[in-house]
Amino acid sequence: MRTGRSFISGLIQKSKTVPTSFLSPAQAICSSSVQTVTLSNFNEAPLPITGITATGDFTQTNDCGTNLDSGEQCTISVTFKPTATGARDGSLTISDSEGGVTGSTQSVSLSGAGIQPVANSPASGGSASAPSPPGPGQAKD
Repeated sequence: MRTGRSFISGLIQKSKTVPTSFLSPAQAICSSSVQTVTLSNFNEAPLPITGITATGDFTQTNDCGTNLDSGEQCTISVTFKPTATGARDGSLTISDSEGGVTGSTQSVSLSGAGIQPVANSPASGGSASAPSPPGPGQAKD
């Protein structure tokens, strides 16, 4: 089975530097790979987080809570699990109410490729069939 490489790397810094996209190489359908991204608050005030979502063939879990104190970081784990072959797109969106303004968002485009899983073959020298039953006139063991 082939697995994907990093489709998210590095640091999302609130509020100035946010990567705009990440790419995942091919990933077998129904298998998954997890990558992490760090959200850091470099502002002097706490960052109220109102939501973190992933769309498409991507899901997320995080340990960010609802408030990220000044100078603190949290981790967002993004899982890519393609449901079909070909290009698969999605997004990671972080919503906050920085400075008391509700609706501030940072969005990162996510993309990857789904491929057919590679089938396993029987071990070399082994047999995948059962022995034949004895024929007429042959003794049973």
